[in-house]
Amino acid sequence: MKRLLFCFEYFFFFVILFILQKPLFMLYHQKTFGEGVGINDYFSVMQHGLPLDFSMAAYICVIPFLLVSFSFFTQKYLRTIFVIYNIIVLFLVAVCFSIDLDIYSYWNIKLDTTPFVFLKSPQDAIASFDWNLVLRQILIISLLYTFLLFVLKKVFIPLFSQFRTDNKIFIISYLSLTAILIFPIRGGTSDANMNVGWVYFSKNMYLNHAATNPMWNLMDATFEKKVNFDQQYRFMA
Repeated sequence: MKRLLFCFEYFFFFVILFILQKPLFMLYHQKTFGEGVGINDYFSVMQHGLPLDFSMAAYICVIPFLLVSFSFFTQKYLRTIFVIYNIIVLFLVAVCFSIDLDIYSYWNIKLDTTPFVFLKSPQDAIASFDWNLVLRQILIISLLYTFLLFVLKKVFIPLFSQFRTDNKIFIISYLSLTAILIFPIRGGTSDANMNVGWVYFSKNMYLNHAATNPMWNLMDATFEKKVNFDQQYRFMA
């Protein structure tokens, strides 16, 4: 039962985290969204963005759920793997959220592979540095990452450490639970895989962008579309 509760809390921690990012994104870009955006729009953005939030949370949960399954046999190294994995993932969550805020300020696009283009020309990237932007990014990432690490230390590491090697037959149930993550990842049982269009609900494109999960969007652009960075750089140069 402790394992099931852990899996439930861990999954919905990320879902809620992604949901709360949306009103923060909208407040950060309040001038861009304009005065016509009301409280109902905030709730609509959070509601319609759920498919990508569930999908991204499910991706993140695959490895921790597998670790929970293996904990029926041993705890050796599992806690260390769990901690290291989350330190990396939570850092990526903080970085994606923060960079997405300012990318949208400059280009009106959600976080995707566009920043990687500048890696092809480090000199141009350094020349265009806005040090106020850099300091703001460091501050936002540091604050969010500190909070996420606090939650990891106070909530999830203690919960994970409580697991004992017993009733090994239940490993089948938790491996099945891990396999079920494919449904939120894909968006259900339909033939169409999850895509960004699932969260588009408004004629106001700003609201559609606000509903888009930046971490999912970056992952999709990186692994699904297989972007040719050389070609992108020639286009933008």
